[in-house]
Amino acid sequence: MVDDRSNKEMLLVSESPLFSHKVFYVKDGTRHHVLHPEWIANRPTPPDEPRWVDKGTICSYQLGAPVPLNWSDESRMNPPSGSSTILREIMTSRLTGSGVEFGAGHNPFPVPLECEVRYADRLSGDRFRSQYHGGREVDVVAVDMVTDMEDMGVIPDESLDFIIAAHVIEHTKNPLRAIEQAHHKLRRGGSLALAVPEMRHTFDKDRAMTSLEHLILDYQHPVRERDLLHYIEYFTIADPRPVAAIYGIVKEVFEAETDIHYHVWTYESFLEHVQYVRQCVVPWREVWSHPSAASPDPGVEFFILLTK
Repeated sequence: MVDDRSNKEMLLVSESPLFSHKVFYVKDGTRHHVLHPEWIANRPTPPDEPRWVDKGTICSYQLGAPVPLNWSDESRMNPPSGSSTILREIMTSRLTGSGVEFGAGHNPFPVPLECEVRYADRLSGDRFRSQYHGGREVDVVAVDMVTDMEDMGVIPDESLDFIIAAHVIEHTKNPLRAIEQAHHKLRRGGSLALAVPEMRHTFDKDRAMTSLEHLILDYQHPVRERDLLHYIEYFTIADPRPVAAIYGIVKEVFEAETDIHYHVWTYESFLEHVQYVRQCVVPWREVWSHPSAASPDPGVEFFILLTK
């Protein structure tokens, strides 16, 4: 096994199928997926050539956020629309300080290398692998805190510079409360970065779009019985099952509170709901947004950045 922890900065790559020949930048015990070769060339003191190592060496370093390019303010104002990866980077290119990403799993969001990121999830790493990957070996982030966006009780108010949630808000039963909680946990000037599935581009395309009235009911009068309707809709439209099996499946997942897409949005409908939040729930000062990526790399997600 090749391991030299006296070298604070190095590049590692493995032939293991678990990593698919990804190049990792390693610093201070954490490894960061290098998304762009030019990022290496632009370093003030580029690390040595990548070392080919075994899987164990890669896994001995904690998985951290991928390293993005340094995008300009002009790119943020007029972003290219042809890549979800680039749009993710542009959305978070101005983040600084320390923050939390919810639901990162095996795909943590790219943030500037100088940021300090902790990871939160309603599931531990082992439970995440079991529920979403059938227990298979998957490279996932270490969960620093077990909590969800609707609670955040373990996070002190006004203690974070940013919160990131990619493909998470649709899994919350009470999205308005989740966005409200994020506002409470951020310092002034802090940001909530959301990547949200565009229903027209996913398995949710035939479902009824979540209405603002529904979200307000979930926020003002949350009742678990209303979630039952989400499960019925999900397993009859998004993930259809035989009619004879629907009752048993819905009963099982409802009692277990199995995770699904409770709510679905288009880019335009989500922005309308953000406007309601700003007027009636919590006063986010700024909104940056972008629809899902267009050809040649059409994306399934749109992007919302709220600044306190």
